[in-house]
Amino acid sequence: LPALRQHAAPRVVNVGSSSHLRAGEVGTANLGRGDLDGRMEAYAESKLGIMQLSTVLRAALPWLGVVDTHPGLVWTPMLKRNAGRMAPVLERTGVWRFFFKEPACAAETVIAAALSPREPPASWGEGSRWAQDWGSQPYFVNGRPGGFASSESRDITAARAMWIDVLLPQIAGDAALATGIREVTEGLNDIDEDSNGKACSAQKLE
Repeated sequence: LPALRQHAAPRVVNVGSSSHLRAGEVGTANLGRGDLDGRMEAYAESKLGIMQLSTVLRAALPWLGVVDTHPGLVWTPMLKRNAGRMAPVLERTGVWRFFFKEPACAAETVIAAALSPREPPASWGEGSRWAQDWGSQPYFVNGRPGGFASSESRDITAARAMWIDVLLPQIAGDAALATGIREVTEGLNDIDEDSNGKACSAQKLE
């Protein structure tokens, strides 16, 4: 965070996924699992968690631009493992190209999220989804904002609970993160109301 503060318009890009839509909450049951995540349940939770972290950062650090992205379905080693015996067939025939993106193609959305201006292109206009998404919680899909994110990923109460119960216990002892943890914690404690106007400051962080 100290390094980001040195920039006039700092921005963090978190790589999410449409898989977050399959997770209703982030818990601790899947932490440290050593088995193959065949149903990609842990993966879905991790992507919901990263998008909830974005929600936490937006709320606690209003000076920081935070953008979520969904690069698309990418033909990565993880998907190849989950495809099992079909993976070599898909590769040999090239059929995978009809369903998945190459990593370089997927990276275009992440780069767009990092470099695109907040102001919408002239062809889009001030009332466009580009402008509306940037004005709230930007989520880039296919190289542009306006992607569909779950209500759980945008719920500050759920995101705050994830920060307290799941993430903080994992990182609290890391001295390199101490300044950032303190600033985020103080920012969350300063929130008097959640997005629905209800008090959410009852649980103070130590």
